[in-house]
Amino acid sequence: MKTNAIKFAILSVAAALMVGCGGGGGDDDDNTKNDTSPTVTYSNYSIKVVDDAVLGAKISAIGCEGYREKGSGEYELLSCTQKPTVIVASGGTIDMNGDGQIDSGDVPMALPFTLDVTQSNAEDRFVVSPLTTLAAEAKEDELETLATKLGISKSELFADLSQYENKKEILQLINAQFTAASENGVIDMPAFLGKLKEYLLNSTGNDAKGSIASAIEALKNDTDAPKIFGGIGFNGFISEAESLKDTDLADYYERKKSDPAKTVFIGYVYDEILADANVSIFIDNTLVASSKSDSSGKFTLEVDADKIGDDKIIKIEAILNDYKGDNVKLVSFLTSTQIKNLAKSRVSVSDLIDIVVSNVTTAEYVVAKKLNGGNDFTDADTLEKKLLEAQIEKAEKVKETAALIKYIVDTNATQSSSADTLAYAESKLDTNLTLDLNATEQQNIETFKTEIENDPILRKQLEVTGESTAAVTTLKTLYDQGVKEFYMVYTEKEYDANGNEFYSRNYTKITFSLDSIEFTDYILENNSWKLRNQYSSNLSGSFDNTGTFYITDPTTDLEKIWLISSSKVFNSSLNRNFNIYLMAHALYKGHDNEFYLSIFDGHYEYAGTLNQNIENWSDFINIYESNYFNDIGVLNSDGSTTSNYWSKWEYFTINGKDFIRFYSDYDRDTRIYALDYTNKKFYKKYEFDEKFLDTPMYVIASSDYELVEAFRLANDADFQIFKNYYEIHIENENNIAYAYTIQSFLERLLEGFETSSSSSSTTNPPTSTLDDTILSNMWKPNALTSPNGGESWSNGENREVIWSTADIVGDTVNCYVLHDDPSSILDAMSNNDAVSLTNAITSANWQKFATDASNSGVIGIDPSVMGGTGNAYLVLTVSNNGYWDISDGTFSLNFSSVNFADYLVGKTYYIAVTDVPNKHVETIYFRTDGILQVTWEDNGQAMEELFSYTIDGNILRLTNTNDPNETYTMEFSLVDGKLLAKDLGDGSVDPLYKTYAEAEAAL
Repeated sequence: MKTNAIKFAILSVAAALMVGCGGGGGDDDDNTKNDTSPTVTYSNYSIKVVDDAVLGAKISAIGCEGYREKGSGEYELLSCTQKPTVIVASGGTIDMNGDGQIDSGDVPMALPFTLDVTQSNAEDRFVVSPLTTLAAEAKEDELETLATKLGISKSELFADLSQYENKKEILQLINAQFTAASENGVIDMPAFLGKLKEYLLNSTGNDAKGSIASAIEALKNDTDAPKIFGGIGFNGFISEAESLKDTDLADYYERKKSDPAKTVFIGYVYDEILADANVSIFIDNTLVASSKSDSSGKFTLEVDADKIGDDKIIKIEAILNDYKGDNVKLVSFLTSTQIKNLAKSRVSVSDLIDIVVSNVTTAEYVVAKKLNGGNDFTDADTLEKKLLEAQIEKAEKVKETAALIKYIVDTNATQSSSADTLAYAESKLDTNLTLDLNATEQQNIETFKTEIENDPILRKQLEVTGESTAAVTTLKTLYDQGVKEFYMVYTEKEYDANGNEFYSRNYTKITFSLDSIEFTDYILENNSWKLRNQYSSNLSGSFDNTGTFYITDPTTDLEKIWLISSSKVFNSSLNRNFNIYLMAHALYKGHDNEFYLSIFDGHYEYAGTLNQNIENWSDFINIYESNYFNDIGVLNSDGSTTSNYWSKWEYFTINGKDFIRFYSDYDRDTRIYALDYTNKKFYKKYEFDEKFLDTPMYVIASSDYELVEAFRLANDADFQIFKNYYEIHIENENNIAYAYTIQSFLERLLEGFETSSSSSSTTNPPTSTLDDTILSNMWKPNALTSPNGGESWSNGENREVIWSTADIVGDTVNCYVLHDDPSSILDAMSNNDAVSLTNAITSANWQKFATDASNSGVIGIDPSVMGGTGNAYLVLTVSNNGYWDISDGTFSLNFSSVNFADYLVGKTYYIAVTDVPNKHVETIYFRTDGILQVTWEDNGQAMEELFSYTIDGNILRLTNTNDPNETYTMEFSLVDGKLLAKDLGDGSVDPLYKTYAEAEAAL
């Protein structure tokens, strides 16, 4: 589903992921590299969220796994792998009456509050407020001026001014602008904040009230500003913001108070502005509220919050009869999960773009319903899946259907054959998603498609900007499961030694760790992959608690990467699945001075020589206004160039250093040149154009290296098809439909991929059964000698699986690695119980990494084919005659010696308790004070037990704080990122789940 969360971006001129990232790194080995990430230290940080104290906020921070609320606006970020760089608080309620409770005397937050921690001098306690949100839009050298314009000092931008009666009004006055913007339909929050900051810096005032009034006046006269509100709510914002000049803030906030028992929806009816429409909201087909749209199309609906419930379908319906001869009926479908995830009592367009009931939301529903066999939706899960399918896979059909509706509504054309526009659209689209258009409709549909594409609201509604389609699958959960490397293939125009044009085959390997991301690019030369050094980079970054990865290296584009969806492709020839991932990326923060100044420290793509007579900017421009500069062309004095590609240029200076920026009409990147007069050099670097801030771009990747090999082996005809698809995709990076075209092609490529590679180069996904039949009387103990327990293997190494051919008799062997809890297998071996061992083996999850290998007694492998991270793996070797053996003990994959305290202290996990009549989930929190807090619910009653704990390596010892005779000793192991706890008393093993939903599913 679609939300307006801050988004992310990637790809380079080479169309890899992340353009223009300078630096070194990488190797020319096709195998996965060692995971050499150091042991991570976790820390907690204190946060205070204020206008007045903000209660019930959702806190998100790059590098932290969670948070807890302590009360009175105080929060604590938990298990942070680094000092946070950006902290966001959303969905909270301002405690206006100061009673510490969310009640009808309080005001809901409108826009999220943000802190750019790099601007603050604080070390472990941070304030997040409207002021820090505004400051986050400013560059470092603008902060002093911004503070002065607001009548405070620079340090006070990051202080808790709610404690000072004479300065608290500044927080409230700024937040009042946020509230006015939110409730009047702002659709581009970063652009709004950027404009407000810009006009504050240039304001004529010398205190907050005067400067803000000046900024609002400048916004009012800015012809581009209405686009930030989609063109429909801007006048309402200006009217409300101007009224604040003469309105007592206490009165303003009094009007914004909200009953927490109610949820208020503030939206618009829009095709063109549709006033006086009857607007109703239904929950599971039950009418719960009604109102009318005003002259700007705006409506307000108030619903009892308890009626929203769980897993409900929410429909907002707008009806306007006899409008230009038609009965207009538009709908927008939401789910209660979407609303609850916002954690807000006032939901507006800035939170959820589909609060605008439009031709696009109606078309999405019509297409989704056809995908559902033409049946109405009866459950929220199916609705969500079919809407996403419509938005992703059938995006063009949604646009065509929306254009048909817009044509009928906006003109005097009528749909006399149907009761209303919704029924008409449904009648025109058959279950094969074919639109039955008459000649007039066919002629007009392209015109109205263009109108939709040029309309800021409707265009934004067509974007798919939601989180993962799977409830718990994110890049972080993939990382925790051992999926840390991804491969993307692309093509790029090249020139040979004679200047002849050709297209190369390339791929990018993306490697995640907890504190960095590495991009390494390869090009195919003479049928072998070679490293492209100029496109290799290793950048600092971290996951936030939503599973999104943020790049935090200030010398590069600050982007975030998240997972949209995943799919599996079955290859019948290889009898295995491949994984394909649709990812999104977007610039989440603009460039600060360090991005540009770092060019002089080596962070650039290319260095060239300046004319030796150039000593300063005047010399430079005197020469290059009439001569070609690099490959750009002549620089004209009006800011244009003679280049057909880089059409505009501008000069700017930072700290005495001179720079030129070139803009392209065809690229989302700008090109930066830093001028080094001393050394007679210029340095080139690519920059993600900030006009695309918060705009998602889409890429397709696979965690299987076979995608790279399939691309290498693809015939010329397939490569030509890919090139054609890819060129269109690159021109439309922010259109998910074109990314999906690439995904479909790559799925077909993998389905037909065949390899003659040895067993060491293929990897199979874990399966619930073995391909081989394991018989207890064919077990040959001690035949397998490597790995046999205690070894530590890492990706990229040369390792050997070794067995005795005198015991494992046969012509060929298959080899498997365990991806499951090894306890029952190890227990059966220790008891020398062949029957129990056989049963334990056949019921476990295995991954085959060698198929029909020669029975030579040894196979050389790269451990990456085993696909895991942890310390509890076993290998099983089986001959074609049925003889087999298994490792005597567990070994490690990509797992150095780690104190399990790093995985436990300060963390929260969930356990599924199934050995009692009342099955339930228990929450276990390893407090930093040495206490394990265990909580659960028993017949509606909250229960709690406390245990003191000590950790020694992978051994946990527990003592009940109320009964010192109740003690437990647990042994921990890690398999594919999942912690397993074995009770050394009774031998039982419990997985520690990271989410409540996972544990609940295991009941």
